[in-house]
Amino acid sequence: MSQQWLTATISCTSETREILSDFLLGLGSAWVSVENSNLIAYFPADANPDELLSEITESIEALRSSGVDLPGELPAIREVSDEGWAERWTEFFKPLKISSRLVVTPPWETYEPDPGEEILLLDPGMGFGTGSHETTRCCLKAIDDLVEDGNTILDVGTGSGILSIAAILLGAERATALDVDPAALQNARHNATLNNVQDRIFFEERSIQATDQGYDIVVANIFAETIVELSTLLKASVKPGRYLVLSGIMNPKSGMVEEAMGDFERLGTMVEGNWTTLTYQKKVSLQ
Repeated sequence: MSQQWLTATISCTSETREILSDFLLGLGSAWVSVENSNLIAYFPADANPDELLSEITESIEALRSSGVDLPGELPAIREVSDEGWAERWTEFFKPLKISSRLVVTPPWETYEPDPGEEILLLDPGMGFGTGSHETTRCCLKAIDDLVEDGNTILDVGTGSGILSIAAILLGAERATALDVDPAALQNARHNATLNNVQDRIFFEERSIQATDQGYDIVVANIFAETIVELSTLLKASVKPGRYLVLSGIMNPKSGMVEEAMGDFERLGTMVEGNWTTLTYQKKVSLQ
């Protein structure tokens, strides 16, 4: 049976291919292929073509403002039928060792864990985050370093649910996972059930708000501009003495995020590829 998709075709160079692919995946693309000098990103067929074009155009402009040289023409949006995508995706997604304690694997793969390893089963669905992207991988490493038994987690922009699920598997007591995309939340709930943690993660279709307070670890894997926009709420949601993990930050924009963090103490910086992940601690004196 064929699968219907909306595709966005964008011309690129070998130098801009990787970073543009990252942005398209961040916008919800399930798959990005390369044909000649074009990137072709596959999106769900029920996406709104006009909204999709607008989002991609805004992302291209954001990349240009960061100094990335991209062509000026608009992406071409069209509907296609593809019978082989599901098979290609299952071939692409293999077990991924994140740390000494955490391995992410799809449910169709067999993986025998070493002593002390936690296995996180992940069905990527429409490509909302698998652990292979630099930002997700760095967030997982930060959670592994910080989480303690009994912790509470706030996951802003949960996507596939991978960060909340990992935190629970590594010892957290409960997590609140937020996303404004209902399709992402549907996939995240499915993944929580795969890992038998569905009763410990509360999924909510909304963004962060003023009532979100008192969490041990707050993680936001979203774009730098959104982090800055939400910085007051993000900082208020962290319990004094506890931690804030921020990712989805293009390297040239890490400075604007650091400035927005104010009196929070920066504990660490991870840079992988084009992306930066920042870890902060809220001073005990701050309320």
